[in-house]
Amino acid sequence: MSIDSDNLIKAKLSDALKMMELKNIPSFLGFLNERELSICKNILEKQHIKYSFFGGFENASRVFIAILPDWEDNPVFPFQAIKFSQKAEKTLSHRDFLGTIMSLGISREKVGDILVKNNIAYAFVCDSVAEFVVQNISKVGGAGVDVEITDDIPKFELKFEKYRKVIASNRADCLVGGITNLSREKAKSLIFSGSLIVNHMICDSITAKIKTGDILSIKGYGKFIVQNVDEKNKKGRLVLNYKKFL
Repeated sequence: MSIDSDNLIKAKLSDALKMMELKNIPSFLGFLNERELSICKNILEKQHIKYSFFGGFENASRVFIAILPDWEDNPVFPFQAIKFSQKAEKTLSHRDFLGTIMSLGISREKVGDILVKNNIAYAFVCDSVAEFVVQNISKVGGAGVDVEITDDIPKFELKFEKYRKVIASNRADCLVGGITNLSREKAKSLIFSGSLIVNHMICDSITAKIKTGDILSIKGYGKFIVQNVDEKNKKGRLVLNYKKFL
C-alpha cells in the first residue's frame, strides 16, 4: 500500500475521531483491510481511545472500526448482510459476487467479506448501499439469484490448508522466509516494507518473536495462523506448523 493510501486512512480516522468527540456518540470507519485496521489500532491505542472492530463474523478480513465514547460498549455497526440464493446450480466464486456488486458503481470500501458456500452467498455491505444492492441485482455470473437483507447468518467453517516447515528460529524474518519460501534477505525487505501484519498490527521488526496462536497476514502471500512453533525435530531445529486461510 502506498504512503498516500496510508495518509488517507489516517485523515479519515482523524475526521472520525473529531466526530466522536464533538457528538459524544460512536463514530465508524470501514470497511478496512488488515493494513488499514492496523494503522487505526496503532493510533487509537497510543492515544488511549476506546474502540472495537467487527466484520460480520469471527476472523473477517475486512472490518469496520468503531471509535467509542466512554459510555458505549456495544455499538451497532453500520453494515448489513445480504443473502444471495441461486435459482439454479452453477459454480460461482467470491469474484463473481464482488464483481456484480461493484458493477453497480459501489466502491470497494463499501463492501466487506463475501462468504460463498454451495448455492448460497453472504456479502456484508454498508447500510447506505444495502437496499440498492437488493433492488438492482437479479443475476450473478449469468445465474439468477434471489437477493435479500438478512440477520440469519449461519456459522461458516473457514477453510484452511495445513503446512509444516523447518525453520532456524521463530524470529519474524525466519518465519516469513519459511512461509513464503523467500531468502532471509527478501523476507527482511518484505517486513521492512510494512507487508507483515501480526494480530492486526503492522510488524516491521525482523527480530520480533512469532508465537503459537499468532495470526499473520503477508501482503501478496495470504493470511495464516501459527498452530505450533515450539516443536523441535531430531536435529534441534524448530518445526513450524501453520494453516493458510483459503
